[in-house]
Amino acid sequence: MISTNTIVILGVIAVAIAFLTLYGSTSSVKEGFSPPRPVCKDCDKQTVKNNLGVQYTTDKMFPTICPTRGNEKDCTAAGGKWVIEQPAAPLKPAPQCSSFTCPTGSSSLSSSGCLKTPNAAIPSGGLKLKDASIAECVTALKKDSRWKAINYNKAGGYCNLISATKGARKSSSWDFYNCATSSKACTGGNCDPTQCCEPNPTCNSLSSCPAGRQFKASKNSITCAEATCISSECCDAIPKPKCTSFTCAKHSTKKSNAADITCKTYNCTEGECCSPDPKPNCSQQDISCPTNYHSLSNPGATECKGYTCNTKDCCTPNPQCASQTCWAGTTGKSPSKICKGTTCTNSECCSDNPKCGSYKCPSNADSANTPTKTCSGPKCKPSDCCIMKATCKSFGTCDALHTSAPASTVCTGTECTSAECCLPNPTCGPYKCGTGYNKKQNISNKVCAELPCEKNECCNANPTCRGWVCPKGETRKLLSDDYTCKTSKCTQDECCGANPKCDAHTCSSSFYSLGSLLPNAPKITCQGAKCTDPECCQFSPSWRLPKVDMWPLTNA
Repeated sequence: MISTNTIVILGVIAVAIAFLTLYGSTSSVKEGFSPPRPVCKDCDKQTVKNNLGVQYTTDKMFPTICPTRGNEKDCTAAGGKWVIEQPAAPLKPAPQCSSFTCPTGSSSLSSSGCLKTPNAAIPSGGLKLKDASIAECVTALKKDSRWKAINYNKAGGYCNLISATKGARKSSSWDFYNCATSSKACTGGNCDPTQCCEPNPTCNSLSSCPAGRQFKASKNSITCAEATCISSECCDAIPKPKCTSFTCAKHSTKKSNAADITCKTYNCTEGECCSPDPKPNCSQQDISCPTNYHSLSNPGATECKGYTCNTKDCCTPNPQCASQTCWAGTTGKSPSKICKGTTCTNSECCSDNPKCGSYKCPSNADSANTPTKTCSGPKCKPSDCCIMKATCKSFGTCDALHTSAPASTVCTGTECTSAECCLPNPTCGPYKCGTGYNKKQNISNKVCAELPCEKNECCNANPTCRGWVCPKGETRKLLSDDYTCKTSKCTQDECCGANPKCDAHTCSSSFYSLGSLLPNAPKITCQGAKCTDPECCQFSPSWRLPKVDMWPLTNA
């Protein structure tokens, strides 16, 4: 028995054979034709309900049943008819202006295919006319005569309206023209210039030339290459002037080749057209130098800075004494002193140094008896006129019973003696021990090891209260172990004090008991330096209930 699938396959093969018989081989199928195909048509809603279910009979689902049947069996189950459908041959499309080339002197019509959308809102960034040329952009935007001015450019394949004004005011609505020329279909089966082209304008349509350029003389007869004229077609560069018409400033002369010099811009400059006149030198003008100045040694070699020479150009300051080296036996005066001529002299800048006859040697020196000797500077010094006395710095070592005098001690002659430089060591007799110390016994005549005496040579430290035993009823004072007594022996008053009485004591209390002083507390003397509860206090119950979390019960 032949299966349903086999029947379907045989049916498809039969359809293909019929198609080839009708149209020939696949290579004979003309472009634009689609091959025949089996489809399911005229499905029945009741049959669908019976065979497929009621859910496929709704208004939403039922229209999709026939188109989705993939074979004759499924189509029959839906109550439809399985038929071979032959599409109709397509019509030949009409030619469009996008494929037409306009002749020389004309351009594609800017309005060809422009789709107008009135009162469109201006988008952010401007109007975008996809695939429009700059000429199409301008023409399209100017179609609505209400606009008095527009600003546009072409970028990214779009014609962009940057701004549009109606009168002197911006508007938020305008007519949108999508100028894609490929959208216009020609009539009569062929395109021609009358349908797709318009004559190019002449240079008369260009309102002005850019800066530095002017209209060509033949602009009225120049037809532009495209729908919008550009400056390179209609304008020439304005010729730049030559130096012949330039007037040079004072103290300058026009260059000899001025007629051949073309200026770099439309305004010639002094540097392009003129040469400065030579400036005079100091020998060509009479210049009187002021006080403390003198004329240059070679005035003819110095050019003045301007065309009138002055003292700054032709005069130089007189030298100062800082440039003068004084002779031996003289000392320079103020280095800023200005000399009278072109060079300084010793008499102008230097003073004679004094002689030793007017100098008195200090106490640590003797006169060298050279009164006519000239000192080395403006003031004599001991080294100029005196023989210096020796100091203890040059003396040797003193013995054990003497201490060296200070090194600066001046001796009576050129050599020092031990009597001058060695001082006898002191004894402990006059030595003051100071607070916390006492003089050692039988020490008054002891000679100290050096000057001055050391404290440990002559003195002992006073004792402290550490180890002192106080009598009954008294206690060692607090911190008395570190207390230094006033003399070589401590006293009871320094180290001991009466024990306190109970009236100064504070009794302790707890949760369960309250402490208070004994009635005779003021008369009770405590046993130590600090009173205690057992000595001074009595206790009574507080009668408070125990705390819930307090266990075991304690006297806390």
